[in-house]
Amino acid sequence: MKRLILTFAVILACGTGLKAQLLALKTDALWDIMMTPNLGVELVTGNKTSVNVSVFGNHNPWGTDLKMLGAIPEFRYWFSGRPMIREFIG
Repeated sequence: MKRLILTFAVILACGTGLKAQLLALKTDALWDIMMTPNLGVELVTGNKTSVNVSVFGNHNPWGTDLKMLGAIPEFRYWFSGRPMIREFIG
């Protein structure tokens, strides 16, 4: 079963024509250590621009009565020759 899923994923990835560094899936390790799961997606929109959306959430951390859920949208302008390399302002 695992082999079938892996084969399907490889065929799908090769067939869609994805290009490297146009989409990034990421997480923040410090938030994970603090038991706040998070996930971010960054999509290149131009020669020097990208859009980033991060979502996070937490339910009863460390046994306290606290619920937290949020999203952080961000537009980024990259100073280098292409997005996702070196410095940016967002």
